[in-house]
Amino acid sequence: MNFSMNGIFSPEMTLLGIGLGWLLTGIVHIAFAFAVWVDSGQMTVRQNRSTFLVGGGLWALATLIGGIMVVAVYWLVHHSTLRSQPPS
Repeated sequence: MNFSMNGIFSPEMTLLGIGLGWLLTGIVHIAFAFAVWVDSGQMTVRQNRSTFLVGGGLWALATLIGGIMVVAVYWLVHHSTLRSQPPS
């Protein structure tokens, strides 16, 4: 196989791949941040409870920056069985 500058791994294709990777990562971060923001608002309205430590907007901002790891922490804190349930 020819891997020269005019071959399959040209610098232009590499930059295109990196650019598409960044674009897709950005889209995923924005989508998850929006979902966290909406979920925090619905949690306040439907379940009459607030987010832990900070507001929903700050959780969304952290998700925008941190991505899927922050979403995992958000879910663990707010929706898993680790969160203490209010007395009935």
